[in-house]
Amino acid sequence: MKKILLVCLCYSLLTACMPVKSNSEKSSPSYRDVPSVSAARAATIKYPPLIGKGIGESAEYKIGFFDLLDIKVFDADELTLTTRVDARGYISMPLLGSVLSAGLSSRQLEHRLEGMLRKDLLQNPKVTVFVVEHTAQRVTIEGEVKRPGVFPIKGNVTVLQAVATAGGLAEFAVADSVVLFRKSNSGVRGYSVNLSAIRNGQQGDPLVKNEDRIVVSRLEQRVTLEGEVVRPSVYPYKDKMTVLQAIALGGGLTGLAAPEKIILFRRSNGEERLYHVDLSAIRAGKSVDPYIAHDDRIVVHRSNSRYWLKEASTVLAPLSLLNGLL
Repeated sequence: MKKILLVCLCYSLLTACMPVKSNSEKSSPSYRDVPSVSAARAATIKYPPLIGKGIGESAEYKIGFFDLLDIKVFDADELTLTTRVDARGYISMPLLGSVLSAGLSSRQLEHRLEGMLRKDLLQNPKVTVFVVEHTAQRVTIEGEVKRPGVFPIKGNVTVLQAVATAGGLAEFAVADSVVLFRKSNSGVRGYSVNLSAIRNGQQGDPLVKNEDRIVVSRLEQRVTLEGEVVRPSVYPYKDKMTVLQAIALGGGLTGLAAPEKIILFRRSNGEERLYHVDLSAIRAGKSVDPYIAHDDRIVVHRSNSRYWLKEASTVLAPLSLLNGLL
């Protein structure tokens, strides 16, 4: 113990003689912007998947620049200190000098310090590292989210949590077509993230890192299902998709639906036209299952819907005309 105290005293005298940089001279981390890629462009490129750990498995937080660390060495209080990671990713330890810490987990830094102390100072050192303060880092979220922008992140934040910070997905977002851009030593790489699979528990939710850029793709070709379908929502449109196929995307009709009371809304030349579709007649082979067009809206009414009576009192284009237009 006396040997450690003597060495610490010598170290303190040496460091006191060394010049100290002022706060204005400290370098700041480099924030080089990731090259811009639009949501539409991102949706057309195939990226390797970025999959987080399984449910129940927690990824360890990686120490970042300017994080404040509480380091304790058992039976050596003179080596215990609270210190901040500098702009280069190092901490300054008595007797050990500069130790690279950024990018390591607390456990990894503990093992590194124990190994360095074991060489010359302590026979069986025990070190604990606790991150007292996570310095805010940033992630950029673009595309089909409600509040796109640059957001600060602290500690462990997953892709799903980051998207929630931006207000969640917008109306025409494609949850299974999200791209995360990440900088590495070899440049910027893109990774595919499936938010639908994460929400369903089929995939783990990956952690985001400082300066990550998340782009949520937009559903450009779509059809909207409303009313008495199992899952009313916006769905991707495919060429030569029929009304029956579109309703199947939404899980089919509910028990309250009136198959003969379906209205298809279509915009043409700036005007919206309404067409009556009888699903019962289509299923019975008495009527043709018409093709739908991009951005059509299909509304399935209840069997006792007063709204249907109101719509029926207006002039609805017959199904034969709808077929003629297609």
